[in-house]
Amino acid sequence: MIIVDELPFRFVEKRGFRNFCRVGMPRFDVPSRRTIVRDILQMYVDMKMSLMKQFRESKVRVCLTIDTWTSIQNINYMVVTAHFVDEKWQLQKRILSFSQISDHRGETIGKCIEKVLLDWGIDRVFTITVDNAASNAVAILYVKRKLISWHTDGAILDGKYLHLRCCAHIVNLIVNDELGELNDSIVAIRNAVKFVKSSPSRFESFKKSVEREKIQHKGLVVLDVPTRWNSTYLMLASSLKFVKAFDRLDDEDGNYQNYFKGNSNKPKRVGPPCFEDWENAKVFVQFLKTFYDVTLQFSGSLSVTSNLYFHKWSTINNQLTSMSGDANHLVSQMASSMRIKFEKYWGSLDKTNKLLIVAVVLDPSDDSSVFDLSIAFSEIVENEDNIMCKNEVERYLLEPVERKRSNFDVLNWWSVSSAHYPILALVAKDVFAMPISTIASESTFSSGGRVLDSFRSSLTPKMAECLICTQNWLQAKYRTSQLEEEIMQPQSDDSSLENLQFIEDAESASVSYPSLLFSHHFLIPKMTKSPDGEHPVKAFGWAATDTSGHLSPFNFSRRETGDEDVRFKVLYCGICHSDLHREVTEVGSKVEKVKVGDKVGVGCMVGACHSCDNCVDNLENYCPKVLLTYNSIYTDGTITYGGYSDHMIANERYIIKFPDNMPLDAGAPLLCAGITVYSPLKYFGLAEPGKHVGIVGLGGLGHVAVKFAKAFGAKVTVISTSPSKKNEALEHLGADLFLVSCDPDQMQAAVGTMDAIIDTVSAVHPILPLISLLKSHGKLVMVGAPEKPLELPVFSLIMGRKTVAGSGIGGMKETQEMIDFAAKHNIKADIEVISMDYVNTAMERLAKADVRYRFVIDIGNTVAATRP
Repeated sequence: MIIVDELPFRFVEKRGFRNFCRVGMPRFDVPSRRTIVRDILQMYVDMKMSLMKQFRESKVRVCLTIDTWTSIQNINYMVVTAHFVDEKWQLQKRILSFSQISDHRGETIGKCIEKVLLDWGIDRVFTITVDNAASNAVAILYVKRKLISWHTDGAILDGKYLHLRCCAHIVNLIVNDELGELNDSIVAIRNAVKFVKSSPSRFESFKKSVEREKIQHKGLVVLDVPTRWNSTYLMLASSLKFVKAFDRLDDEDGNYQNYFKGNSNKPKRVGPPCFEDWENAKVFVQFLKTFYDVTLQFSGSLSVTSNLYFHKWSTINNQLTSMSGDANHLVSQMASSMRIKFEKYWGSLDKTNKLLIVAVVLDPSDDSSVFDLSIAFSEIVENEDNIMCKNEVERYLLEPVERKRSNFDVLNWWSVSSAHYPILALVAKDVFAMPISTIASESTFSSGGRVLDSFRSSLTPKMAECLICTQNWLQAKYRTSQLEEEIMQPQSDDSSLENLQFIEDAESASVSYPSLLFSHHFLIPKMTKSPDGEHPVKAFGWAATDTSGHLSPFNFSRRETGDEDVRFKVLYCGICHSDLHREVTEVGSKVEKVKVGDKVGVGCMVGACHSCDNCVDNLENYCPKVLLTYNSIYTDGTITYGGYSDHMIANERYIIKFPDNMPLDAGAPLLCAGITVYSPLKYFGLAEPGKHVGIVGLGGLGHVAVKFAKAFGAKVTVISTSPSKKNEALEHLGADLFLVSCDPDQMQAAVGTMDAIIDTVSAVHPILPLISLLKSHGKLVMVGAPEKPLELPVFSLIMGRKTVAGSGIGGMKETQEMIDFAAKHNIKADIEVISMDYVNTAMERLAKADVRYRFVIDIGNTVAATRP
């Protein structure tokens, strides 16, 4: 369940799941997440050993697909997938490796493939399917030499046909460049869809137009990724169903009209789409449908595709021939340009891997007679018993052609006929295992095209490989022959666009991991093949580009400003990259609280559901759907990237307006550390004069807690393990008392004296001594988060009706109250301002607690000095 459903390890420790098990399966002993991790690792090892044994005993010859990916932090990854027909004549695919590589050079890729083959004990490979990059040709040559040196039968015909070019990639090459040159009609429609997708209010306005026009289609418009022509096809196909709704927007919605108008700050956008644009879209959709359908059929990973090549080649050839003479000049010009590339890649039989010819011949339902097949067959059977094989070929070719039917199973036919044609059956097993596209391996990154969540992005590369491989193996184990593939299947236009919702389809037709993490807490990046398609506004920031966590300058993109959004220039940022202070540069049409030029801040969150009890009570920080300032998926499908960048955007509800007397740098940490201690002081009744409050720890949280507690009129005792901090606590911060927690005499003297204690320590520590310091009805409030569980002395709580509670940041209303209170009482964080260039050193110092008390990054000046 954890693996197949892509659940975080901590799922087993969640209260809801434990309650479900307690009621439904009371005898089931729910394991801890550490046990889950150990079991998963053991399952990975066991299943890998079993699969290796299967390869070894069956002596199967595998076909490989190789796909290299680049994260938007420029980290390279490669997935190696084996395809083969098993002893039951079922087509199988197994991910062998998902690993990080240093670059995309051919030799690097080749050595990585070699390493995988050696690790798995595979020395016989039939074909390797890769895209059309020159580096892949170098990699195939490297692997071919290795295979031949390992085994005389390592690669058939000395590897002459080892290299199989991805057909889907070639279709992309044929179509993409021509579509990229096209024309303002596509751009106008894309801009219209961007408007609809740019904010929830605009989306609702579009839905009302759809309803008023009585348009009955289930799906809604899909935004494309400009570098992926298939997504452009889906965008045009979906948009054509809503032409009347877009026309109504143009007539009635002033925001829609203004969206396309230029001003002094923005150039005029192309659009809105007119009648001619929609007519051109109809032509594009009709033209592209053939290529779209062919790509989907090429991309099947759980069905035989090698016998489709020549039929689809013929389909594209006929389409280009027909369209080249079309009366529409735009279509004929596009078809003629595509014909040039078609001839470059597929223009002659010499450019085709002849094993694909064999696949056509060995399909008993195929009556093709256009190719001279004798050469291909003679070469393939050279390594077999020639006389017997030639006799089998002659007998097979005399077989009557099977009647074409939609449910014809070519592998089942050969399973039945293998006794009659034993040598040809071995050849059929190999050629029908050949995948003619690498897209199958892309789909394995996320089942059903879902993006990699924040849980998996925080894993080490080896753990990520363990989960991805084991998930694939488990799915294969339980898959029936009728199970649908993980990637999109060929469907009618309507069904392929059904149930597309606002939040879910912002990156439709794109198979990807979501984008990079700016947090120093997570060092494993997320990946996407088309980062520029996700967000339209360019930004400059810093990112970790490898598992070392070293931060360096990086260009990326953010979403556009919606009606309720505020865009601002980042001036200062706390090192946890969520407590930000900035200057507003742009506001949406419905923003009321702030204006351009205001000084504002954003804390740890930028979104929530706004409908649950917590949100209604202004406790968005406890909303189950809270969206963090970094590494969350926003409501429109875009990613929140944190504050290590030149600018940021957030909904007005999550903007904190800073008083004029609050320093920009020293005020930034209050949006994280400040609200973390202010909230429990207020909630637990400690904001009253005369209360005695203990503060455990004198770090980034503790020193601010002392200041707030003193401002509320409390008597404050600092509790620390370090005697050297006494003068700091009493003289500089104004605490009333200081306790050394490792001094028994001091601790004994303070027993039963405190109304409450705020514990800011994140290291594992005993809490019994702290509970003993509380008066009856006293409260110990945990705001630090130790990595391991703490021992809870229940008896000490019972004897005095004492309470242990927790608190995490605060809601937006309370955060604004906190910053206003801090300004009124001159509360600010003690900080060390650093440039972004120093942040890597600062991280090391932070790990050693070598900071007094908070690092704040001067983003504004660093950007000015660093931006390329």
